[in-house]
Amino acid sequence: MQNQITDQRKPLVAVTEERDFGFIVDYQLKFRSHTEKTVASTNRALGRIKETFTTRSPRTINKLYKSLVRPMLETGMSIASPFYKVDKDMIEKVQRRATKIVDGCQHLPYPMRLQTLNLCSMEKGVTRLTLTN
Repeated sequence: MQNQITDQRKPLVAVTEERDFGFIVDYQLKFRSHTEKTVASTNRALGRIKETFTTRSPRTINKLYKSLVRPMLETGMSIASPFYKVDKDMIEKVQRRATKIVDGCQHLPYPMRLQTLNLCSMEKGVTRLTLTN
């Protein structure tokens, strides 16, 4: 007979991840699932922007990105600060995709696209966010 942890005579169920205060944490206390779901929702938001707006000027895309997409990425990043390179790359990929939407910037290297839109890389932004909180 196995020893089981019980709560009021009911066995406790082992879970692989838990959602609490809007964050998803796995049994190893990693936020990978949280990052994946956040990236998926921000990619959907970028897709809606791309479908909805025909004007793709740097000013328009910059305002839309900063007001609709970036807050979704930054929400909770001071707590679930991406530690692993894989997580950082997933988040940075969203911004790379957003900068490619801008007319005339598709063929520029990523650092030039950031300069055109007056943005910093997400890694620097998350570091800044973590320091200010």
